[in-house]
Amino acid sequence: MTALTAKLRALLGVAVLLIGAGSVLLSPPLIELSIPFVAYLVLARIFAGSVQVEVSASRPKDAAKIPEGGSAEVAIRASNGNGRVGLLKVEDSLPEGVKVARGSRVAYTALGEEEAAELEYSVTADSPGSWVLGPVTITAEDGFGLVAKSTTVGLPYRLDVLPRLVGRPRFPFRPLRTKNWPGQVASERPGAGQDFYGIRPYVASDPARSVNWKASARLDRMYTNQYMAELGAEAVIVVDKSYDSDFGAPPDSALNFVERCAAGVARGLLLAGNRVGLVVFGDRIYEVSPRTGVRQLERVLVEIVRAAKGPVKTFPYLRTYLSHFFPRAAQVIVVSSLMNLDIVEPLLVLGAQRDVRVVTPSLFSMAPGVPKSETGDVAMALLRLQRWTTIERLRRRAVVAEWEVRRPLDEALERVMYPKGVMVAR
Repeated sequence: MTALTAKLRALLGVAVLLIGAGSVLLSPPLIELSIPFVAYLVLARIFAGSVQVEVSASRPKDAAKIPEGGSAEVAIRASNGNGRVGLLKVEDSLPEGVKVARGSRVAYTALGEEEAAELEYSVTADSPGSWVLGPVTITAEDGFGLVAKSTTVGLPYRLDVLPRLVGRPRFPFRPLRTKNWPGQVASERPGAGQDFYGIRPYVASDPARSVNWKASARLDRMYTNQYMAELGAEAVIVVDKSYDSDFGAPPDSALNFVERCAAGVARGLLLAGNRVGLVVFGDRIYEVSPRTGVRQLERVLVEIVRAAKGPVKTFPYLRTYLSHFFPRAAQVIVVSSLMNLDIVEPLLVLGAQRDVRVVTPSLFSMAPGVPKSETGDVAMALLRLQRWTTIERLRRRAVVAEWEVRRPLDEALERVMYPKGVMVAR
């Protein structure tokens, strides 16, 4: 799209004003003052002509994944294929929630024929999430700066800001069932481990260090120590990203802490050798199949931030969905702010059939300045009462732990992942 620049409009305005004023006031000197402006416009028209350039743009990278609080480098390469550009303006568009960390998203340069220039800057975000940068607007002006030609290019750039990993890299985990692969869950099965399980008669292939010499001397027969096998388990993390569950402003909104909590749970389980899957209830159901390893952690974190909030209407199908796509023996770990009461009944139904653990961030210690009034105190008291009632209902069928966000996540995870009274995994 070709347009007149502010410079051309200003020159035309001054020339017309001087000629008009001189004609009305019958003042030849005023008319003579307009001659330089008119001469400049005429010469520009003769020598500059119209802007006939072929400027294109591209991105060396079209995506980036950064941790919360980090920064990503963004680069745009603009190239000129025909003609000379007097002034080239390259401007990138940033969505709400993303800000410039270094440099500028606007660059000015002059390009000759078949020359190229790059715009480089870095961006960051205060909270976890997924954004798309762009489009890119390219404005080319002639050598006199009077006529400009603008082009808008899509060039989407995906920026994934992964949640901050809080808590210890590994934490104790006691599910009801284990699987037949190595891990860090002490099982009641005998095998390789560190916790004592029992003794059995010695066989020739047993190493000497496993012989129980005291039992052998007392029973007049060789006996060998057995240990609890350390195996892995399978877990599915259910994340609630409904509209009603979110409140507050980033980076300290309820949803941000839900994402950080889910990320900490996923890291602790995966680094301990367990298989972990993910189900996110947002504008639709997002799923990551259970796998192991560090790459699975990246898949889980990316899916958590890319899942969009929505009016969740699929909570009643939670039990059916998990039974169709995840093994019955898989441990279910739900992360939710519990402000959306529609999730309570489905969790009660699910808890009657599966081992369910719930971790819920509590933001009352960070509650923004509620006015110190009788109405404000009553409102906070009702919110606390509603939350307490919801948690007590869930404790009939599930193990529930509150995470006071001002305190370490490890305290809540230790209560929910290694609860007292739960049998050792089998």
